[in-house]
This record gives sequence, C-alpha cells and structure tokens, in this order.
Amino acid sequence: MYFTEETLAVGVAVFSDEAMSTPIADGTYVVDGSDVSVSGGLIAQIETIEDKSTKEKETLMTENASLKEELENLKAENATVKASNETIVNELKTFKTEFENLKKVIPNDVKNLKDLPKPELTAAQKQSLKRKELMNLGK
Repeated sequence: MYFTEETLAVGVAVFSDEAMSTPIADGTYVVDGSDVSVSGGLIAQIETIEDKSTKEKETLMTENASLKEELENLKAENATVKASNETIVNELKTFKTEFENLKKVIPNDVKNLKDLPKPELTAAQKQSLKRKELMNLGK
C-alpha cells in the first residue's frame, strides 16, 4: 500500500503501485496494527485492532447479558408451566379416583342404560300414543 502523505489519515489517497498511479481496491487492509478501510481510492476509516477488539468484546458482553436475561425469563416461564401441568395431573388423578368410585356404585347387573327397566307410561302418554297409532292407520 502506497500513500501520498507521510502518515495514514482519513481522506488520504492510497495506491497499489509504487508509482502511485493505480488506486488500491476497495476493502479493509491491516497496516501497522490498524484496520484501514479504503473506498474509492481514499482512506475512509482507520481503526486500531485493539479498539475493534474492545468494541467486539463490548458487543459480545451486551449480547451475553441479554441472553442471560432471556434464559432467566424462560426458566421462570418453564417453572410456571411445570406447576400448571402438575396441577392438571393432580386434578386428573382426582377425577379418575372419583370415576372409579362411581363405577363401584353402579349395580353390577346394570352396565348400560338400555338394560334399565323402562318406566311405566302415564295415562296421558298412553292416550297420546293411541292417537298417533290411529292417525298412522288412516294414512
């Protein structure tokens, strides 16, 4: 890298040849412990590698703190879900026990509602049934 000034600075023209006739390609170059960003043949930014490393470290520390906070929130949410699930399981166990107890109360000879004896019809029900039968005969 060849440049027109004695020291590197933003705005200094940089070249790829000793005759300083061919501008250097855009990109980032390491020069004397610094990252030198070139755009359009001019230095656009100079950043010491140490500064860059410090910024990256700060960024990573911020991201790490954010991730730790997110992890703690997820742990709390998980604990809430576990407690809710435990409550539901306990309720289901209670319902199962109650159901098993109800099954014991039902007489062994009656396993289905159709096995139950049919109730006796009232006089009004019998009369209504006779009317329906008579009406069906006329059809």
